[in-house]
Amino acid sequence: MILADAHLHLFRHGFPGVYGRSLLPAEIDVYEAFRQKHGIAAGLVVGYQGDGIDPGNNAWIRELAATRPWMATLAYVEPSAMPTPAAVGALMAAGHAGLAVYVPDDAAVAALSAWDPATWAAPDAHGAIVSF
Repeated sequence: MILADAHLHLFRHGFPGVYGRSLLPAEIDVYEAFRQKHGIAAGLVVGYQGDGIDPGNNAWIRELAATRPWMATLAYVEPSAMPTPAAVGALMAAGHAGLAVYVPDDAAVAALSAWDPATWAAPDAHGAIVSF
C-alpha cells in the first residue's frame, strides 16, 4: 500500500494565517518529519501565489521537488492572467505536474471561462493535472 498526500501547501516563509506570520518554523522540515512518521510516500504540492502570500511559490516548490522525488507540484495560475499555451507549456517544462487554478468568485469564473481553448490543450498534451 502506498500512502499519498493528495493536497498540501508549502510556503518558503510559512503560511501567514490570521496572525500575519507562520506558526511553524521551517515548514518543509516540519512536513518532512510528519511524512516520515506517517509513511507518506508521495505528495501533491499545490502552489499558491495569490494575495501576496508568496509570489515565488511556483519556483520554490520546484526547487524543493528537485531534491525530493516524493513530491509532485502544481503551478499556481491566476484565472485573470489568461495564460497562453506557451506559458502553460513552460510550466510543464519546468517540471510541474499540472496547474492549480483558484476560482473563488464570479469574476474568477468569468475569467477562467474566457481562456482560449488552445490553453486547455496544453495541459492535456502533457497529461497534466488541473486542480480547481
